[in-house]
Amino acid sequence: MALTWGSDTSGGTQLTAINQTEQFFDTIDSSDAYQTQVELIANSSGTPTDAIVVAVYLTLDTTSHDWDDQAFMTFTFLPGTTNDEKLTFVLPTLFTWRMGVKSAGATDTYVADMNYRELTAV
Repeated sequence: MALTWGSDTSGGTQLTAINQTEQFFDTIDSSDAYQTQVELIANSSGTPTDAIVVAVYLTLDTTSHDWDDQAFMTFTFLPGTTNDEKLTFVLPTLFTWRMGVKSAGATDTYVADMNYRELTAV
């Protein structure tokens, strides 16, 4: 069995006006993946002072997507500039997940995109 990385895939529609209310990218079914590499691309409305809080939530329910109340993992990411700033991380074998983002404070709002690649057997 050989493993190969799939194509760069969008995690859903760009999220805009990200503030202290958490917004979510699309639900991702990674049930066939051994690993998933995720990339968050963020832009701030000015020189960033508030970090972006990134959280990954899990579910086993493919029908209603009854999401866990607590995040599986959480990152705090402070972009260095107003340009496209990236945070990349790897998820282990997961069934179904989604990523939420919000601003850690009231000063900054963000625009963000998410992309991912899955490592699968061929």
